[in-house]
Amino acid sequence: MIYGVGVGVGAPEMITLKALRVIRECDVIVLPAADGKNSRAYEAVRQVCPEAEEKELKFFEFPKHLLSNSYLPNQLQCILF
Repeated sequence: MIYGVGVGVGAPEMITLKALRVIRECDVIVLPAADGKNSRAYEAVRQVCPEAEEKELKFFEFPKHLLSNSYLPNQLQCILF
């Protein structure tokens, strides 16, 4: 099963309890970044859910032209499970 979990604007305290539950229960985390070093979403998750570091990570880099669209910023900070 695949879940899409938004982690908001990158503030760890804004991640919902439901999002944390899904993160804790998942096997694989797919990040919207070329690597984990550049993912604001993953950094926010790690701060409130240290066990996320034990998960298998996959990376998906969004095409740069999508980053400039004003309607996408929250979607770009999603983590998929």
